[in-house]
Amino acid sequence: MIYIHVGLPKTGTTALQKHFFPNLKNTRYLGVEQPRDTANSNIYKVFQSYSIGGITYEDAARAIRQEVKDPSERLALSEEMFTVSSHGVTWVEKLERVGDLAKLFDDFKIIVTTREPAEASLSYYIECYDKLLKANETTWPQAVKHSLEMKIYHYDYLMGALQDYFYAGQLIVLKYADIFDEQKDPMGKIFEEKIKFISTKENVTDKEPGMICTKQGTKIQAPSEGEINEVRAFLESDSRDFREFMNKAS
Repeated sequence: MIYIHVGLPKTGTTALQKHFFPNLKNTRYLGVEQPRDTANSNIYKVFQSYSIGGITYEDAARAIRQEVKDPSERLALSEEMFTVSSHGVTWVEKLERVGDLAKLFDDFKIIVTTREPAEASLSYYIECYDKLLKANETTWPQAVKHSLEMKIYHYDYLMGALQDYFYAGQLIVLKYADIFDEQKDPMGKIFEEKIKFISTKENVTDKEPGMICTKQGTKIQAPSEGEINEVRAFLESDSRDFREFMNKAS
């Protein structure tokens, strides 16, 4: 049995990789370890490499079969880069490849952590600005509406992509606020271990009035109330099926 946590970015993934997954006692955590230059398991490396086209399916499948000695062992893997396009491979293609390898296991679950989409997309926009958006001075509303990277926060689009490769029963979708609620503790219930309190202040970007400062020091104009409302309405309109899925799941 393997649990594969695929992000999303800006939904507490780094905190979970630091404070929750490595401390599981009854589940073998495969990675990713934080910081990212920490050694990871061979199974993690196979998933990561296959997801970006670094190895063939045949080689990946052979390596996993060699590594998994006990089919009954419970495993966990966490990597938000499975929902981030890179190395010329889109995040949609990566999810398909993750599914290819997940099917090699006797059973598997895909864990997806979500967050209020306007809030998450703004945080992700700030993180990606210098690398992907600065050259064209792309605004946050423009990025949300037109960038494939931001489609992960169009939750109906995201669920459509997930359900192309996984059955509904293979998907566990969690809310950011619930993950850090000690009473609800959904991750602890999944793994049948009490989760320790996790600080959500991971990857926080400093701000100043009227401006937002990226990690690289670039200052960009903070969104206006009108832009916030525009993005929120746009993303909410693309989350109706997702809300129905979450209501049924709860």
